[in-house]
Formats: sequence, C-alpha cells, structure tokens
Amino acid sequence: MGKMSRNKGATFERLIASILKVIWPSAKRGLQSRGGGKEVEDVIIPEWHVEAMHGVRPNIYKKYDQACHDIKSGGSTKKPLIITRKNNGDILTTLRIDDFVELCKQAKANPSRCGRCGTTLPQRDGTVLPGYPIKNVLRTGINTAGNRLHKRDEE
Repeated sequence: MGKMSRNKGATFERLIASILKVIWPSAKRGLQSRGGGKEVEDVIIPEWHVEAMHGVRPNIYKKYDQACHDIKSGGSTKKPLIITRKNNGDILTTLRIDDFVELCKQAKANPSRCGRCGTTLPQRDGTVLPGYPIKNVLRTGINTAGNRLHKRDEE
C-alpha cells in the first residue's frame, strides 16, 4: 500500500473518530498504525468493532469479514460496524440487521436521551439530531447553544 493510500485511510479514520465523539467522547483512532495487532479496530468505541475504509471501490464484505474475524480471535463481545466512503461520496454505515433493529428499539423507547448514559440529546426545530449541522460537531464538539453534546466517560 502506498503512502498516499495510508494517509487517506488515516485521515478517514480520524474523521470517523471525530464524528463518533458526539456520542462517545472517548472515541479515538485504533492502535494498528502504532504497532498494535491486527485485531485492533480502526476506531475504538464501546460496544462496536469499527472497521473503516475509504477508496475507489470499498469492499464492505471484506471489511465485515475482517471485523468478525478480529472479534472472534480477540474474544470480544463487540458488534461489527463497517464505515465506508467511496471517493467523493457519502459516508455509509453497514451493520447487521438485528443490531440495527436493536438500535431502533432503543431510540424509539426514549428518543430524546442517549441510550448509553441518559444524556439529553441536542434538539433543533423539534427534532433529535437529524438535521443537526455535523460541521459544528466536527469543528467544536459543541452544539449551537454552546453546550457539550455528551457527558464525558469516566475512565
């Protein structure tokens, strides 16, 4: 893999970590780039094994198989979450249907609170998060009212 491809992948992983910090403030890029093992996910967050890929034709199934293999070989109970982006395209998320249904159930049960910590989610024009300007999140991590978007994880 060439240096430009590695840089593009690293930049994409940092972008994904920044986006996920809205929900998980402890989100960070995995250690695979600093001598970690093959079983380390690209972005580290609780409950999910995140594999990220940015390229001309990202192979979702290859990344899914890699995530499942890493989960089994590492003895983890995390669920696979694949985040891909085709060059100049949208960022897409792929997960198992049963995991998606569980997320929907949690969101429907309490739409204005985080299912993990109970923090009230930012609201804009009567909606929860949809339509929220992600540029503000990436730039500051703070919503337009100046409030932090999520409680800090106690570690």
